[in-house]
Amino acid sequence: MDKLLKKIKTRLIPSRRRHTNPNKDWLVLLTLFFVVNIILIGYLILKHHNITGSVPDLPKPDPEIRLIDPEAIDSVLSVYEQKQKKIFELTENPSEIPDPSI
Repeated sequence: MDKLLKKIKTRLIPSRRRHTNPNKDWLVLLTLFFVVNIILIGYLILKHHNITGSVPDLPKPDPEIRLIDPEAIDSVLSVYEQKQKKIFELTENPSEIPDPSI
């Protein structure tokens, strides 16, 4: 039983002889960082090449399609002209009673 406990203790407690070098740890981290970056850059270049190489021809816009309806513009302008006439009338002939509907 004592031998078993001694083996467990020696495995759980780190040995002073097995001192790791921190420079080795940083070397592993930096190497891993650069390898992952190279893989990522290669993947992105391939992805960009696949996207730009296979762009389909887009249909040309139809020149007869009107984006702005002239009748709608005229109706909106007529509303503003009526408001302008109403404001001009009120400035020429001001009312004695305030009217909140204006």
